[in-house]
Amino acid sequence: SSFNQLISLEVDKLKIDRSFINKIVSSDKYLCLVSGILSMACDLGVDVVCEGIEEHEQLERMNEISWTYGQGNVFSKPILMEDLVERHKEYSKYLTILLQLNNTK
Repeated sequence: SSFNQLISLEVDKLKIDRSFINKIVSSDKYLCLVSGILSMACDLGVDVVCEGIEEHEQLERMNEISWTYGQGNVFSKPILMEDLVERHKEYSKYLTILLQLNNTK
């Protein structure tokens, strides 16, 4: 079974398919299932990415349970690597300035 593979393959990362995330807004059962998967993975030391968090309602439901990693349009539309690097550079500049201002107080 798939659960045996979690142990025998020594999986360290797991992705919850967007088909589960799509249903958590309208179904408490799916939210419970996602929560259970996250809890079991945590107990096994497996990091989990929740895929396809596309709407704020899904994010609100996800915030009712314990989760760490997510991806989807609610966080950012897909971007090119070059744009990601540029955003990181800009963010780093602003963070450096804020830290310098904070240290002068």
